[in-house]
Amino acid sequence: MTTISNATIAPQQNDLWAEAKREPSSIESPPLVRTPSTTVTLTDKNLIDTDFYSQLEQRIANNAQQKWELPLSDYASNLMARNFNGHSNANRFLGLGGAMLERFKSPPADFKQSVTEIGPQATKAAIDLEKGTINLNIKTQSGVSIELKLSNQGDRLAAEVKTNGELTAAEQTAMSQLAKGFETTIQNLLAKPPHAEIDALMKFDTTQLAALDLTTNFANKNGETMAFELHANENHREIQLQTPQGKMSVNVNFQQAAALGNAQQREKAISQYLKQFDHAGERGKPNAEMLSLFKTVFSGLHKNHPSDAIALLNAPPQAKALNDLEQAVLTGLGDFQADLTMKPTSPNPRKTLEMDHFSFQLKQKTSILGKTSITQK
Repeated sequence: MTTISNATIAPQQNDLWAEAKREPSSIESPPLVRTPSTTVTLTDKNLIDTDFYSQLEQRIANNAQQKWELPLSDYASNLMARNFNGHSNANRFLGLGGAMLERFKSPPADFKQSVTEIGPQATKAAIDLEKGTINLNIKTQSGVSIELKLSNQGDRLAAEVKTNGELTAAEQTAMSQLAKGFETTIQNLLAKPPHAEIDALMKFDTTQLAALDLTTNFANKNGETMAFELHANENHREIQLQTPQGKMSVNVNFQQAAALGNAQQREKAISQYLKQFDHAGERGKPNAEMLSLFKTVFSGLHKNHPSDAIALLNAPPQAKALNDLEQAVLTGLGDFQADLTMKPTSPNPRKTLEMDHFSFQLKQKTSILGKTSITQK
């Protein structure tokens, strides 16, 4: 069912800057010096501040100081030292999420570190720079909880990983395999314009990881925020995204396992739905960036879902025996509800009380009762 209403009508982790190896005996760093030890390679212009090096030289000129919570004796801490020279969320978080999950290759994975700006630049950094938080919570099939926190407060950068139990070897592998997908998701959200490419993250191993929850909140220099939430397990996936332009939510349920089609069937159905989104956009004229994000989120949640074998294993017996004809008349997608609402605007300067609104809703519900009744609407 579709409802439309409108009125008035992956960069490499060590490519940006040398790792800046420091003596672990001193927690408070000395003044920065202009002595890079490796050639700098900028791999993604959307993720790198254009004035990154001018900012670095300004900090050198001002004898900027950094106070560290713990000595710089590991790769992740040195990565934070490199990133702290940048001023944007994209630079501050660059490679850090992936590095945290890579730690699960060689336990213990628990980690805690922070760096704080001190001196005359600290107050200005706290006020003027971008800020953001990233929280990733995962529960394994054996019941262990993992919490990953990244925080950029302008004058402070912090990272922490906590586990409340011992992971199996297979769970450790599943966690480390998330590194690339997690890092890519964060980089895409922080790109300009932002993207919501979640395909790699949605391929997490549901045989080892029971649930994944990701929340981010990023604020630019003007204080405008973008809030993103992703919740996923083997039967349900949901994304909510809010920006200054509007908000969206896409909720997908995979519990009707027999209704799930193969990749080709799903691709065809996704393509048809994306055309509906485009037609709604042509009529209602929503923000183009938000519509693009909406399409990417919808596609990403449906493209990658728990394998048919796992889904069918958990399905009730009466729901496992659809024949080819019955399957062919269905979309092959999990049931869903998708909503996109734009912030009201007043495009006519002569009639400021005249507002434009855009709201789009789409949903699918499948009912399978034995072998005699199948409905999808």
